[in-house]
Amino acid sequence: MRSMPVGKPLKRGLWRLTKLSSRHGIVARMSIRMVALELYRVMKEIDELEKKLEGLGAGSQEGMETGNRLREAKAQRDRLKKMIEGAKDD
Repeated sequence: MRSMPVGKPLKRGLWRLTKLSSRHGIVARMSIRMVALELYRVMKEIDELEKKLEGLGAGSQEGMETGNRLREAKAQRDRLKKMIEGAKDD
């Protein structure tokens, strides 16, 4: 689901974004700044996971777990980027 700006603008023209949490089924409001900070955190996590994956063997259990976490982090990064792009369009 695409995030849509709702409510009144926050200070300095930031909009509140509605983000549906798939894990808990609740609606959380986040400013663009908070989304950007979360995006930065996820991008750092992706870098760390990629470095860790390079050092692990291809068939190891830990390598498979790290690969799964990397895939989830990349999906989260893409969702956050779409939230920011959606806010810029408005």
